[in-house]
Amino acid sequence: MARGRKKKQPDKIDETMAMVTPNLTKEDFNEVVREAISAQGQIDEDATDLAASKAVLKGVFKRAEKLGIDTNDLKWALAQNRMDNDLREASHRRRMLYMEFLDKPVGTQTSFDFAGAVGKGEEPENQPETMNELQQHRITDAGKSAGKSGMKADTNPWLPGTYAHTLWHDGWQSGQSDKVSTELGGATEPEEEDAIA
Repeated sequence: MARGRKKKQPDKIDETMAMVTPNLTKEDFNEVVREAISAQGQIDEDATDLAASKAVLKGVFKRAEKLGIDTNDLKWALAQNRMDNDLREASHRRRMLYMEFLDKPVGTQTSFDFAGAVGKGEEPENQPETMNELQQHRITDAGKSAGKSGMKADTNPWLPGTYAHTLWHDGWQSGQSDKVSTELGGATEPEEEDAIA
């Protein structure tokens, strides 16, 4: 007895496929497959590029270490560089606040030897004679940097009424002036003709 072959039921298969994907055509399917293969290839390339980039970065950090650069500080600086200005300022303010809570306010470097006039971590006396010129410049420069970066005057880390507070504030004002000058393209004050108009 000969085995009978089963007769194909194309109509039934076509109906079933039509119910699953009513608008799918072979061309659409093949286009999606080509796009997926292309995207996967791009992912594979990106992964290779990423691995190569990581290797290059690792080499850069090794070179930085040889130059005496602290890689953790460098990574922090790079992260800060990628931040939006407002986010960076907010992060900086939080860090300053945290250090203040730890009784180690930023700007009151205890490594300064205020000519032996004060104990470690204390404020210098309110006299210029208690600090050498370099110490005075460092405090003024810290204030100038704060002013240029847009920090507010009330972030002065020194006690009000001290000479160091005044130095920092003077530096801050100079930094603010530089910031305004830069933002205005070098013009800090309006010309007399402009002021009259």
